[in-house]
Amino acid sequence: MYFAYGWPKALAVGDAGFKQDVVSLSLDSDFCLIVFTGSAQIWAGGQHRIRLGHLERCEESLKVEGLNKRAYWCSSRRLLAVLVNVSSTCMLSTPSRKPW
Repeated sequence: MYFAYGWPKALAVGDAGFKQDVVSLSLDSDFCLIVFTGSAQIWAGGQHRIRLGHLERCEESLKVEGLNKRAYWCSSRRLLAVLVNVSSTCMLSTPSRKPW
């Protein structure tokens, strides 16, 4: 049996001040995305996990739009779609490494 050196890894996702459930977890060769009920984080997908970004929704946004319900990561377009309510969706995009 073979185990890669240094795996499994644990991510220190931090504390947002209140308990958040994980809505979605997506992992590909470039990124690791974790979407919680009130926030989203993006990490480097390589061997060294580095947090690249963090989006924390404010309390007012959570009251008006509701909690994050579902999330979908499209790795080919580097686009994250987060369903926050039946009638609204939040789209987040990551920059491409390819020059335009």
